[in-house]
Amino acid sequence: MAKQRSCRILALAIPLACAAQKTPPAPLDSNWSSCGFPLEAPNEITEGWVSLKLTIDADGAPVWVERIAASDPVFEKHAERCALRGQFDPALDQNGNPVSQEIRIKIVFRR
Repeated sequence: MAKQRSCRILALAIPLACAAQKTPPAPLDSNWSSCGFPLEAPNEITEGWVSLKLTIDADGAPVWVERIAASDPVFEKHAERCALRGQFDPALDQNGNPVSQEIRIKIVFRR
């Protein structure tokens, strides 16, 4: 007899295929080193961060982004552009097939 799988959904989780989900999407550049530092940032600001919610499609491409929070507004647009240029390993369902899914990421910038 096959063991039945269950899925618990947390209040903030919005899975597209919860029961079939196996692995979430993951950025290929997890430290976001290719982002650089925003040119608009004043010289006295030496670091900052932005939290984003992204939708990654089955091909591993980011197709939608929403800003959640940021240490300073000067980082928001830069992080959004960087995340949309990013490449991801797509989420995989139970059968190993790529699927679209939302993830949350935090990009940290340092001069």
